[in-house]
Amino acid sequence: MALIANNFEEKYGNYFDKVATVQAEGVISVTKYRSKRTGLTIFIPMTAPTEAHDDDGLPHTLEHLIFLGSELYPYKGVLDLVANRCLASGTNAWTDIDHTCYTMTTAGAEGFLQLLPIYLDHILFPVLSDAGFTTEVHHINGDGENAGVVYCEMQGRENVDDCVAHTFSLRAIYPEPSGYRCVTGGIMKNLRESTDNEKVKNYHSIFYRSENLGLAIAGQIDVCELLDTILKFEERIISSPPKPEFIRPWQTQVPELPETVEQTVLFPCDEETNGIAVLAWRGPNCKEIEKIEALEMLGEYLCDTSIAPLHKEFVEQDEPYCSGVSNSIITNSEVCIYFWFQDVPVSKLELVKEKLLSTLREIAIGKRSFDLKRLQTLLYNQSIITLRSMESSPQGIITTQLILDFLYGGETEAFEKSLNHISIYRELMTKSTKFWLDLITEYYIDTKFALTIVKPSIEHMQMMSQKEEERIAKQREILGETGLKAKLEKLQGATKQNEIPPPRDMINSIPVPDVNKINHILVRQSSNHMGKGNNNILPLDKIPVCFLLDDCKSNFIHLSAILNTSSLPYNLRLYLPIFCGIIFESPILRDGVLISHESVISQMLEDVFRSNIDVGFPSSFRSCCIPVSGTYLQTLQISLTLETKRYKKGVQWLRELLYFTQFKPDRLKIVANRMLNSISNLKRQGETINRCILTDMSYDTDSNNFACNVLRQQTFLSLLLLKLDSDPDEIVSDLNTLRALITDPEKITIYMAADVDKLSQITRLEEPWLTFPPISKAVPDHTKCSVCVKSAHEFILPINDCSRRKLIVGLGSVESSYLIQSVPCITNYEHPDLPAVMVLLQYFTQTEGPMWRQIRGLGLAYGFSMIVHPENGMLNLNLYECSHATSAYKEAKKILENHINGKEAWDTSLLDSARSSLAFEIISRENTIPNACEQSLLSYFRKVDLDYTKKFLEKVSNVSIDDLARVAPQYVSKLVTAEESRFAVCCHPSKVDEIILAFKELSVFLGQNLDSVPNLEEGFLCSLKKE
Repeated sequence: MALIANNFEEKYGNYFDKVATVQAEGVISVTKYRSKRTGLTIFIPMTAPTEAHDDDGLPHTLEHLIFLGSELYPYKGVLDLVANRCLASGTNAWTDIDHTCYTMTTAGAEGFLQLLPIYLDHILFPVLSDAGFTTEVHHINGDGENAGVVYCEMQGRENVDDCVAHTFSLRAIYPEPSGYRCVTGGIMKNLRESTDNEKVKNYHSIFYRSENLGLAIAGQIDVCELLDTILKFEERIISSPPKPEFIRPWQTQVPELPETVEQTVLFPCDEETNGIAVLAWRGPNCKEIEKIEALEMLGEYLCDTSIAPLHKEFVEQDEPYCSGVSNSIITNSEVCIYFWFQDVPVSKLELVKEKLLSTLREIAIGKRSFDLKRLQTLLYNQSIITLRSMESSPQGIITTQLILDFLYGGETEAFEKSLNHISIYRELMTKSTKFWLDLITEYYIDTKFALTIVKPSIEHMQMMSQKEEERIAKQREILGETGLKAKLEKLQGATKQNEIPPPRDMINSIPVPDVNKINHILVRQSSNHMGKGNNNILPLDKIPVCFLLDDCKSNFIHLSAILNTSSLPYNLRLYLPIFCGIIFESPILRDGVLISHESVISQMLEDVFRSNIDVGFPSSFRSCCIPVSGTYLQTLQISLTLETKRYKKGVQWLRELLYFTQFKPDRLKIVANRMLNSISNLKRQGETINRCILTDMSYDTDSNNFACNVLRQQTFLSLLLLKLDSDPDEIVSDLNTLRALITDPEKITIYMAADVDKLSQITRLEEPWLTFPPISKAVPDHTKCSVCVKSAHEFILPINDCSRRKLIVGLGSVESSYLIQSVPCITNYEHPDLPAVMVLLQYFTQTEGPMWRQIRGLGLAYGFSMIVHPENGMLNLNLYECSHATSAYKEAKKILENHINGKEAWDTSLLDSARSSLAFEIISRENTIPNACEQSLLSYFRKVDLDYTKKFLEKVSNVSIDDLARVAPQYVSKLVTAEESRFAVCCHPSKVDEIILAFKELSVFLGQNLDSVPNLEEGFLCSLKKE
């Protein structure tokens, strides 16, 4: 973290108070300063406490408008264009219920110090123009429809089931006039009718002031240089006009919950299967850190893993009450604690409350046993996870606590406690069973609560759709032709004003930092194959499986077994998700003794603090072991993370999980039911469904991408449950056959990341591996081994073999639209054009680049991306949360066309920022030890050297305008012509015909229509047949 200035008192004592210095978790020193001149608080992210009293979304709208120019930089986009030049990828912000947090992350201190005063100027002295409000927050377009970036964002979220559950739960648990009950993002009705720019300006004058601003700065930065930068900026604050007396937000007493509240709320959906149930309680004051931590760990004890009491009661059933139950805490001044029940069958929504309360009551009075040892193990593991986080993402874990201290803290003792949770966990490990049972009684039994049942409704969907159509029709009628023309002219005028470019000198005055000054984390590769050389301490040639070793300075061990699934027949490939779901929750045969699944989970918890199993490399798009997207999906990976001292235990667990798990029909039923329930939630997500459609159009039936597709898995799991009743032995036999095929020694590669020197002090490192494959097979010839499996592009169907290429589906649970277009592209990470293509895509999609201004800036879509995937050989254009999908696509197409045919000139400033922001994104993928090791592992699959990133960055920095002009026609023109495209759109059912007609008029498919998918319950997307 930051380097502490030794001469602080001498140089800065007249300007800053050093409030406190704390060793966060005993690892990282954190100092808190406060300015004597302006009241600014500095922690060595960036946050301002904000309090809303209605649903106008003023905190959220202001979060957006901050980025549209400041007094010293009065041009839209200056901030992000400068950020891109400073080895960042734009800037970012989020609005929480009690604060707005503005973040910037740069690769290195040089760009950070250049960017900080510009960012502060935008936060404290924004322009807040009416033109910016029009395009960024809300407007009515020339067709009489409502749009705007904020409006578009909230349109995509307001009526989604989990957002509905969250909003109504907070409204119930925090009575009026508490600000905690407000939707700080704004609701669409208020954004249309009551939110205006004058309110935004007034809100800014109240909350955006130096006394209410905290800076949290994490990273290798010289404190003297930092404080000098802040001192210089403070002169601007001091010289500005005085503001009224400051009243700190969130100081009023939160009203008590007068009585228990029970409410049922509907959300729009085109199938009435599963809903959500939330039970919420008011918790302790946010300053009672020990009690909050105790409640968090109690919640984990009650819910986490299949042996947890509530998981067993609600999920581990032949007819489960939900797909998952979780416990969370919202840390407001008076915290909110809640149990969240996901994917509850509609018939059981009304039963959740009594079942939960009776279960908690029985635990509290001792009628059900309380496993104190397991809770102590959870506390120990949490302390290890916290230490791991200090290694993997220290800025995240520390910044979260600093924000809470800034909002609600004050005392030095509380500051120290907030940054030292491990000592709290150790203290909690000494508590008796009575302490924990009393906690249940105090917060869950003897107190009022709020129950929110969120129920799917087809009728509600139809009613909302009809009301929206009627509202827009009436709006058009009231405006009339003259009014619509005026609205269009107002939007055009605002757009024109926002598009005034900043002077080139303003942007170019910020030098681009040298990427060669960035330090890379050292990882040493070795293997018993692939020509990476041996390790001097661990003799890899003695290990009877293919082995990859990354030697790195870490306090932990990461073990992975990477299994090649390429040889699986289709009927077994369908089992991969259920195999992933069952592997950690099955009995194990150990030395001839069957260890129950409960004991397996409990014992493993003592040795391993993190375990994962994935088809392919993990992606954010997956649920309950079903991959929605990802890379190298032809592999299956089982991963364990553990302390160095548990090395032998880790190897033993990996061996037992792979070879000695026993598949039992009763366990399979429970897991399959849980997975099926989770699929109903996935089917309500527009982006997920779009990815499913694109996958089905693109991949050969022999790929895991095809077999593991969400909708296909729904069919397969439903049939599997029937088969478990009629012929369970066949299912068990299939799983054992699958296991035998993918755990053959020739199909396994072991990956380990660890500090080899530290590990060698414990044992002979090769010893646990000598008998790793327990089967009597010849040791594979290491020289013939390869971690590389078939890449996804080898399973992509030739475009002429695709029977479906352009599909649209209506989804009642979404109000926004989602679009993906995919075309063939580069298939090799060493391809000489790859750097230029990636810079090209960054040029188009960077913050304040062409697409940002013409698509997001006009409120046509909240998000967009263009990504090249050498692994699957595709280039994708994504438009998501679109208020106007056709217009958004039309603008994207126009931008690409104009650059390809020379109508739009390439901009050297945009090229500079594209290169720098891309460099940041690449560097950030290996900015911590775990991330660097993940990139090292990927290098084997990509068939590139370990120094690939360094060399690639050099190539990126050399990409020229001529390179962009050369590669754009070759690669991007395919998106424009659509001749080789695959195209998927997901939207509300009421928009399907409109979008089909609009795309036909655009002649995207040579006058042909998008093909409509009638429903998601039948047809090719669900079929198990190989067509």
